[in-house]
Parts: sequence; structure tokens; C-alpha cells
Amino acid sequence: MTFGSYEGEPILLDAWQVDFLHDHSRFRALEKAPQIGFSWACALEATWEALLFENTTASFVSVDQREAGEKILYARKAYAELPAFFQEWVPIVRDGVEDFWLGSAAAPARLLSIPATSALRGRKTHVYMDESDFYKDGGEAMFRVALGRI
Repeated sequence: MTFGSYEGEPILLDAWQVDFLHDHSRFRALEKAPQIGFSWACALEATWEALLFENTTASFVSVDQREAGEKILYARKAYAELPAFFQEWVPIVRDGVEDFWLGSAAAPARLLSIPATSALRGRKTHVYMDESDFYKDGGEAMFRVALGRI
């Protein structure tokens, strides 16, 4: 919250968002209401990790590509409002609709948006999965897909 703003306003996180960001468990799951800022908190966490570590990957998985890409948009906006020294220290390598790469061209930190139908097998990535009710409501096959991602 100290180093950035969003759309010209200081970043202020709710208590649950701060607790979520302080939890470094390998698996975190939240039961939540819609429109509470979960996507925003995940995008901030992935952006901050991309600033600190080279060659890391965060994958945002959601119902469709548009929903997953929303997290990339949040990350891009948060990065754009960081102080100039952060942007000079960790420059943009690639800026696409479905991905956002920061750091060095040799070992960039990548933020990717992935639709629920895409495979993650073989990728070394941190997975942020949203809209898990969609997988449950999609029947047994979709539920197995969600468990495979986790």
C-alpha cells in the first residue's frame, strides 16, 4: 500500500486482503462473495512477486479468457502507477492482452491469463483460480479439471 496508487488514489486494502496476502501457504482457498476484490488482491500479489523475482510465472485461471485477462489488466494498471524507479529497475518485457512480462528478456517474470479449458500440465507456475463454483456446477468432469489444476 505504501509504494503505489491505483487510478490516482492510494491503495487501501481491507483487513481480509492483508491477511490473504500475508498467508504464504502452498494452498489457499477462500469462500467469498462476488465483487469483493479477490481478483485485485491476486493481481497485486503476482505483480509484486514479478518485481522481486526473475523467472517466475503466475497464471490466472478463470471461467473464460476475458475473466482471466481481467487480472492482467489490474496488474498492468498497478504497475503503471508505481514510482518510476520501480519501472526502471524492472521494465516491461512484453505487454499483451493475455500476458504481461517484467524484468529481463533472458529470465522474465510472467503473468499469464489462462481460460479454464487450457491445460497447465508441465508448467511451473503459481495458479490463481477464480470462479471455482463454475467447475462444481459444470459436473463431475469439470470438477476433476479443477482438482487437477490444484
